[in-house]
Amino acid sequence: MKNLLVNKKYFGVRKRLPLSREELFACATLLKVRLPINRNPRFSTPVYSGKNQPMNGILNIDKPAGITSFDVVRKIRYLTGVKKVGHSGTLDPFATGVLLVFVGRETTKHISKFSNLDKEYYAKVKFGEKTDTADLTGKVIKRKPIPELSISQIESVCQNFIGKIQQIPPMYSAIKKDGIRLYKLARKGNTIEREPRRVEIKELELLEYNKPFLKFSSVVSKGTYIRTLAEDIAEKLGTIGHLVELRRMGIGKFSVENALNFNKLTTKIVQENIEKDLFLF
Repeated sequence: MKNLLVNKKYFGVRKRLPLSREELFACATLLKVRLPINRNPRFSTPVYSGKNQPMNGILNIDKPAGITSFDVVRKIRYLTGVKKVGHSGTLDPFATGVLLVFVGRETTKHISKFSNLDKEYYAKVKFGEKTDTADLTGKVIKRKPIPELSISQIESVCQNFIGKIQQIPPMYSAIKKDGIRLYKLARKGNTIEREPRRVEIKELELLEYNKPFLKFSSVVSKGTYIRTLAEDIAEKLGTIGHLVELRRMGIGKFSVENALNFNKLTTKIVQENIEKDLFLF
């Protein structure tokens, strides 16, 4: 591995240090330097060598807050040297939890199959404030008093959402309108009419209510926006709200308990934990 000149601004020392592949990636992320993928063998060596052993499989990654889903893909590309890498079920930067990453040309062909699996979430809502993004990353655009609510009232409202419902997607979403993603229009201050979509809330359980915060868990179908669900629950309770925490606990049989820690990923860990048999899921 080629030595890297490390800036003392970040590490308190300026000298040449031999860095591992994982350390080099961490430094590049910190310094905001993009590393080449599949161009220089010094920086990009596939886990499986040999033309007859292409790397294919699924990785269950626990995405941390503060990075995009594509940042996870980018790291897996770097660690494996495989260019054809994708994911199913985008998580917003503030959200954490299960993100399925598909490695290799043969595996990425099946992404749509896994996108249709049910997803389980843990969510925390703050009542009394509405943001333009429906989560904590947006700016507060409205405030409203919170009525006195009993646990039985909240549970009753939650029960009414269980089943197949019509849900209007948020403006800050990746859905396209006339070829343009809605979030790009939203960032320009534009709001357009969105068609309701049919989704299914299979489970919705109140975990805790400590004014102004509500915690719930849910199992939902493909296409369900938990941000919108949180806003709708708040509205039915006579107030407004936005998400302050969202964690995906599972997708189908993939659980967060068995997910790989993103910050501890290495080439060896990827090689040892990649799921190769798609038909098991």
